[in-house]
Amino acid sequence: YTSWGYGVTMVGSAPKFAEYGGVNVKRQGFVVLLLSGAVGGLAGGVETLGVHHRFMEGFAPGFGFDGLIAALLANGSPVATIVTALFFGALRSGSLLLEVDTSASREIITVIQALIILSVSAQVLIKRRGDSQAGERRWKF
Repeated sequence: YTSWGYGVTMVGSAPKFAEYGGVNVKRQGFVVLLLSGAVGGLAGGVETLGVHHRFMEGFAPGFGFDGLIAALLANGSPVATIVTALFFGALRSGSLLLEVDTSASREIITVIQALIILSVSAQVLIKRRGDSQAGERRWKF
């Protein structure tokens, strides 16, 4: 709810509009990329230095992709991103218990995550296709 945050939102949503509104789009994008990289580096540093005390190859297998998927499924909402990330984290940690308690492979959780992603993507495509049939947007598959 700050002017800087509104500028970030404008640059992400409509860069041409942000430029027309007086926001330096290249500078704003660079600062956001710099800050997000710094936060990611700090998170990785805490994991490496606080848990393992050294760098280990594969210490965070796929966590970055899970975070990216959670953010995309949340559609830009910070609260929904947290909820989605917690849900995916619960699925991942539950997969270990699933493998221990049953004979099922923990890769079934990856299939469940893929089905969730496909269903959300299909919902977006169906909505866009409905808009194009109404004459608002025209594009081909």
